[in-house]
Amino acid sequence: MGGQIWVSLVKQEDFKCQKCLQKGHFTYQCTGKRKYVERDSRTRLMNKKLKMDEEKAKLETLAKSVALSQKNKKERAKGKKKKR
Repeated sequence: MGGQIWVSLVKQEDFKCQKCLQKGHFTYQCTGKRKYVERDSRTRLMNKKLKMDEEKAKLETLAKSVALSQKNKKERAKGKKKKR
């Protein structure tokens, strides 16, 4: 009885069928065929994330080395001015 009350309080057009992925009806009312939704495997997602993390680490290392080299150039330029 409780399920029937809940269904009557909710608009069906707001729900998406989990079987055919269309709006307007519930899964148990579906007459359509199940649609295949292709998704990446967990391994592929994990590898993608690891690759992105590695690239991020490389960029951070590169940025640090560039900043350090610029700092060294400035210090050398200051040192040459003092020697003159």
